[in-house]
Amino acid sequence: MTLANGGPALPEAELQDLTRLFARRHGDGFGLGLHICAQIVNSVGGRMQLISPLPGQANGFMVRVTFQPVNPES
Repeated sequence: MTLANGGPALPEAELQDLTRLFARRHGDGFGLGLHICAQIVNSVGGRMQLISPLPGQANGFMVRVTFQPVNPES
């Protein structure tokens, strides 16, 4: 699953900090959203990547979440 939006590119050093509790970048909010998402994804063995800029572009931000395939026979 991928979610992307426009806006200025974020420096690599800031990307992983965005999943910390109460971490915020310029703007409103409480710094909970990406932290909660990361906790949920990690708890089910998934992976969450923060990517900026958008691939092939100079700006933007993307969150890519991948999950392990489920074996229906287990």
